[in-house]
Amino acid sequence: MKKLTKTSIRVITSVALAVGLPGIASAQNASQDAKPEQKSPPTDEQAGEPEKGFADIIVTARRREEQLQQVPVAITAFTPSELATNNITRMENLTTVVPGLNVSPAQHRGNVPGFAIRGQRQDAGFLTNDPSVGVYIAEAVQARNFGLAQSLYDMESVQVLKGPQGTLFGRNTTGGAILFQPTKPDLTQFSGYVQGRLGNYQRADAIGVLNVPISSTLGIRLAGSRTSRRGIVRDVSSGGYRMGENTYSGRATILFEPSENFSNTLYLDYINSNDKGGSATRLTAVNPALAINATLGPVLVSQTARLGFYEVEGNFPNTYSRGSNAGITNVTTLALSDDITLKNIINYRDIYSRERQELDGTALAVLALDQKQTARQFTEEFQVQATGFEGKLNLIVGAYYFRETGDVVTLTYAGAAAANPRRGVALNVSKSVFAQADYKLTPNLGITLGGRYTWDERRLDQQLRSAATGACTFCAIAQTASDAPTYTASINWQVDSDRMIYLVTRSGYRSGGFSSSANNAAALAPFQPEKVTDYEIGLKADWTLFGGPLRTNLAAFHSNYSQIQRTILGAVAGVPVTTIFNAASAKVDGGEIEVTYRPVRPLELIGTAAFVSPKYKSFMDGAIDRSGNTFAYIPHETYRLGARLTLLEGDDGSKLLASADYYWQSRVYQAEFNTPLNLQKAYSLVSGRLEYSGLFNERVTIALFGRNLTKTKYFASTGDSYTSSGYVYRSIGEPRTFGAEATIKF
Repeated sequence: MKKLTKTSIRVITSVALAVGLPGIASAQNASQDAKPEQKSPPTDEQAGEPEKGFADIIVTARRREEQLQQVPVAITAFTPSELATNNITRMENLTTVVPGLNVSPAQHRGNVPGFAIRGQRQDAGFLTNDPSVGVYIAEAVQARNFGLAQSLYDMESVQVLKGPQGTLFGRNTTGGAILFQPTKPDLTQFSGYVQGRLGNYQRADAIGVLNVPISSTLGIRLAGSRTSRRGIVRDVSSGGYRMGENTYSGRATILFEPSENFSNTLYLDYINSNDKGGSATRLTAVNPALAINATLGPVLVSQTARLGFYEVEGNFPNTYSRGSNAGITNVTTLALSDDITLKNIINYRDIYSRERQELDGTALAVLALDQKQTARQFTEEFQVQATGFEGKLNLIVGAYYFRETGDVVTLTYAGAAAANPRRGVALNVSKSVFAQADYKLTPNLGITLGGRYTWDERRLDQQLRSAATGACTFCAIAQTASDAPTYTASINWQVDSDRMIYLVTRSGYRSGGFSSSANNAAALAPFQPEKVTDYEIGLKADWTLFGGPLRTNLAAFHSNYSQIQRTILGAVAGVPVTTIFNAASAKVDGGEIEVTYRPVRPLELIGTAAFVSPKYKSFMDGAIDRSGNTFAYIPHETYRLGARLTLLEGDDGSKLLASADYYWQSRVYQAEFNTPLNLQKAYSLVSGRLEYSGLFNERVTIALFGRNLTKTKYFASTGDSYTSSGYVYRSIGEPRTFGAEATIKF
């Protein structure tokens, strides 16, 4: 028998404690309750104890509405109030509250978040490669993440699904999927709210929402957001700032529901981002062994040593990151009978981005980038949902089509090297069919079987031209195609109304593609699809511990990956070049723990943990064996402790709530080739919120908030080309932020 890993031991021990201790406590409570002579009328203090159980959270992990605790999938979900209480206003904030999830900005692209779940992460800012975590907005996939960093406003729910979701959510979900559901119109009443937020670094945000029921069958909901912040990193050369925010966004949702059998929801959304100053990256190391750095290196080291952590000394004028993201989604549902429902989801999205970035943060011309990208996507999904056998069977059958076109134009400046323009024109097409059935063998025992088959095609017209003559120095057209089946099989046992155990195995598939910066035939060779098979055991349970409700959601998993896709930063003629290749195979073991406990009614305690132990089975970089490396951007351990204390609760519905959270993550390498130069040491973050809600007839809420209150300094991402072009540059993480917020409902 194989030896248990430390990760496995931790997860198993945690599961045992979570299952055993509450059971003992429940038994003790039951034993005490069995003695009538010990019972007495409740005192005033006892009357303030928590009500039994937790509020139901509705999720759509299986493409239909279900209660969170009854779905055999590892999910972390948030309601609007939970998003507010946890200070979740940006995508990166999800990292500290979702075990197993890591969100960090793509290299030098602060408004393009990169998601990692259970060891799987890939920057997917470009058309030639795809992510490992699928992002869905209003049930439609968003292939490119531009502009998503600040789009968490007026959301009905946010759901993080962990593990491969290849059957119901398709390709490119080998790590999981994140579902963002905007709030739909309420057809019963006119309502809305406005919210303002002020904070340090000249933070000034505003949100406005208006819900208008035009009739009993037609309604519209309008929501808009404005985020503005001065940069947090000072450019000592110009006196300006970088890492600022300047985003406008809006959403219109129209609901037409003429009967119980038919509904049509139209979503129109738009984001415009113009972050003056762009991202803030600093050169942190140079390779003196390379001839180009023999004299440059000491100058850079001396210059960088004079700067504070939140300072750069720029040389590239007028840096910025700007663009737009516009989409239209239509969801139509038609119930043909009590047992058969048709659903159609159609989406079109148009994305434009332009960035001009300095990567070294020094007064010398070392590294800079000028890039423009356009992307247009169209998706169509048709579903037939059915129930049968007196409600024992739930069936979904569907077909999916995806088409994406666009181009990327890049100029990379590296020292004295000429910035030869590179343009790639891409076409991506994906088709699939799928089916999944859930069946109740007994009232307490259920099984799930599902499958999907996907066909992908990709084409890239790559052009590299001379800056001096305009002549094409490398021009080629590359094509690749692939197909693969994926499946889901699970069994779940509802032990009683409060506890469920499930076992599941799934396969996932991430499409192949090309390296967008390829400048020769060898670099343009396609990388192959990535495949994963995972095995998971989970427990979802509600208990009573010493009179208070306790919820424990636990999961342990093992994943096998083949042809795993990895990104490295190299150089050709001194110019940094990003290359994606297949790093053979790997395995990932780990687990997540989520515990919520209310010992007394005013107090809620939260504890989460995630353990991830990724290991390459083989990873050959030419003649170098890198199988001892760990995965980039994946901390092996993360922990969170949180508390919510109701300090005051008035008869008029007002409530004063104090919240505090502590998050810790272990050290993490921020490049595929692990070295001390791209290592981010373990660090912790502390956040808090003091909220007074329900004022003035439950219409006004005021709050104070803060994040990174202990002023932790850390790097969010790294570009490491130390052995190729000879540089390492790193993006600076968020400093301490704080402010005040007011919300008025009407």
